[in-house]
Amino acid sequence: MLKKNQERPINIANILEEAKFGGPQARIVTVASVLVNTNVNTTVIFPEENSQVLKNKCKKLNIPYKIIWMSRITKELRIALRYVLFFPYEVIRLSLLLKQGDYDIVHISGGSWQYKGAIAAKLAGKKIIWHLNDAYMPYLFRRIFKSLSFLADAYIYSAKRSEEYYQPFIKGNRPSFIIHPPVDTAIFSPDNKSNNDEVLELINKYKGKTVIGTVANINPVKGIETFIKAAEKLNKIYKGLVFIVIGRVQNSQKKYYESLQKLAVNLSVKNLCFLGECANVSGLLKRIDIYACTSNSESGPMTLFEAMSMEKAIVSTNVGDVSHFIKNGSNGFIVDVGDYLNLSQKLSILVSDSGMRRKFGISAREIAIKELDISICALKHYKAYNTIIKL
Repeated sequence: MLKKNQERPINIANILEEAKFGGPQARIVTVASVLVNTNVNTTVIFPEENSQVLKNKCKKLNIPYKIIWMSRITKELRIALRYVLFFPYEVIRLSLLLKQGDYDIVHISGGSWQYKGAIAAKLAGKKIIWHLNDAYMPYLFRRIFKSLSFLADAYIYSAKRSEEYYQPFIKGNRPSFIIHPPVDTAIFSPDNKSNNDEVLELINKYKGKTVIGTVANINPVKGIETFIKAAEKLNKIYKGLVFIVIGRVQNSQKKYYESLQKLAVNLSVKNLCFLGECANVSGLLKRIDIYACTSNSESGPMTLFEAMSMEKAIVSTNVGDVSHFIKNGSNGFIVDVGDYLNLSQKLSILVSDSGMRRKFGISAREIAIKELDISICALKHYKAYNTIIKL
């Protein structure tokens, strides 16, 4: 358990150029809520656009935050032009905000494309730790990151695979830390009794069915085509299956979402349900019998770790550091990215063997508690911040 540091508080400015709630945003607020007990005070800085969920989370957990006008990188032409045209102005405004605050460290969250925060922090004379949470970036963004990598005093990687991917692009030797995404194993627990109407409706609707599910915002990176193709194979063998996808559909991903629906129709996968965004993910995970992660590229992934914590049997593509926590045939199965045939075969084993599902689930939760709990993640952040303070 983390203990209160009696020395002067460490003040962190955690910057996000994208406020849309996802893995990095969840990590920031949950870690900040634990670190406050150690005299580490975090202020989250992010743009107004897409920020309502993040603002609500900050308010609920009493995490200070500041809103600043910032454009985001996007394929939408109007916003992309605004990003380029206002880049210098936004960097200067952000730099002034950082100068005005008594921040010891600026934590650049959200990935390698968060250039504004890094430049602004350097202009403000602040120490910088850059958090890299993926294992792939397009060539142009990699080139820009490589030219700016010297700005950071240290790096945090969300996975060993992220470290291996980015280290060739980083100039000079910098302290680095591998900190996997956290899980609140008390909330994501099969013993958690919290429920709501949304969860109760799902429980009643799929009573007597075997539910195979995934949690993923609708995005090509999540490889949901692989999930649908595996569903088509399983439907030829079993009756009484249901396949669910939990996650929001952003306006920018509507065409992709429509392509997934079309694929399901073409493959006659009529038992596929897109449930949209859910406020009580742990409750929905409780109803899932088997969790499938079909991502094409990840570092965590946090949602898989949450499923592990909920004692779910896991079948996952070999992304990020999944193979560090899921041992093939011991507490889950791992398949190659895009290999829907092997995915369907491994899911089939678990569909037909409830005892194996139970065994895998219990083992997965034990690992989540031992290696991925929020307290462990917060302690690693605390040690990283103290290392940087002393540089």
